[in-house]
Amino acid sequence: MARRSTPPKGPDWPPEKTLPLLREQLLRLQEFKGKTFREVERPEDEWEQFTRSVIIHGFGEGSQNLSNFYTARSAGIQNLMGISDHQRQLNFEERTLQFESTLNSSIRELEATLSGPAATSTPRAALARPGGTPIASVSDQPLVLISHSSKDVELASALVEFLRSGLLINRIRCSSVDGFRLPAGVQTDSQLRAEVNSTNVLIGLITPNSLASAYVMFELGARWGAGSFMIPLLAGVTPDEIRGPLRGLNALCANNDSQLHQLLSDAAKVLAIPVQNPASYVGQLSAVRVRSLEIEPRERQGAAMAVQAEGSSELRVSLAVVGTPPSPQMLRLQANQPVRAVRLEYLLATGVCLATDISNLEGESFDVPIDDQQVLKLWNTPRADRNPYDHSGPAKLRLTLSIEGIEFPLTLPIHMESYFHGNTNYRKLIGSETF
Repeated sequence: MARRSTPPKGPDWPPEKTLPLLREQLLRLQEFKGKTFREVERPEDEWEQFTRSVIIHGFGEGSQNLSNFYTARSAGIQNLMGISDHQRQLNFEERTLQFESTLNSSIRELEATLSGPAATSTPRAALARPGGTPIASVSDQPLVLISHSSKDVELASALVEFLRSGLLINRIRCSSVDGFRLPAGVQTDSQLRAEVNSTNVLIGLITPNSLASAYVMFELGARWGAGSFMIPLLAGVTPDEIRGPLRGLNALCANNDSQLHQLLSDAAKVLAIPVQNPASYVGQLSAVRVRSLEIEPRERQGAAMAVQAEGSSELRVSLAVVGTPPSPQMLRLQANQPVRAVRLEYLLATGVCLATDISNLEGESFDVPIDDQQVLKLWNTPRADRNPYDHSGPAKLRLTLSIEGIEFPLTLPIHMESYFHGNTNYRKLIGSETF
């Protein structure tokens, strides 16, 4: 008697569990792009094993999804006699693209499953107001609402991308950002009023512009009155400037990395979802911090108006990297009025700060020392824009100036390149700009 073959294992995870894991793996796959196969050999192996396990649990051993994954894994040209490193790199790049296509297809399949008729017990046609206007289904309701001034759209947009990357959610309402605006045809005031009260997490983006906006203050006041969860996020505003009942809420600062991490963690607890690996959202976190630093505090705006009222000239500053290794390099400053240098920060091109030097130089013209050991931290940090052969690439220096107690951060894009003197290789910085 012939033995029966064991049928392939079927799926044993629901789509709700499989979908966020595949989205997370898709984000991690993006980290491999622009690198060599040797750099990611071990991470790719770990990524492949876990992704294969997720697909088996989510779709089953006999699924077309798993077959597509195996096909992607074998992408490229193979030879029993061995292949060159160049061909291995080409295979790696092709494999990455095939993996990406396979995951996108599986993710769309799961999204279609979750958004289908079985996803809700109430027919959509039955969800209507007395006047016949459709009401958004539960799956359309935002999980997070960002209350903000339309004048702060760039910061709001960066915050949306930060939340999407860190929490892997798209159900975000941000009325000034394309793709996250209110549905067409709805009554704006009534829809926002309903969503302010129904959303799981409300983030109040508090800036000088939003403090002057009656709509934003109304939304935050309504949320406070309902006793619902709310996170005040400050940019260009200090906690002391918040007035009324909102002052009693613990606020976070958008220019502080650790507090942005806390924002994700606190929101994730309320939403009962995991926070992703920081590597998948650190770039978006940096973008939020950089955008928040671009918002002028109210006291700085007042100082600027006072300067204009006195007929004083606008502050002009020129920064340039001077000096050639092995001589020390300096950041040369020239301004049209006396300033004081407070600190010099060493940043990746994404805006992530890796090191800081404290300064106390003052005047209209002076040189700020550039510490080569701090530059070395930038040079050796793995990054997508780093030259794989000599580690050269773009970076930034941020010099914070102070005038009468008011701080002005100036960010100078630079390029790090290899520089040979004799038989020694040095790191040379190039960059200049007028602000």
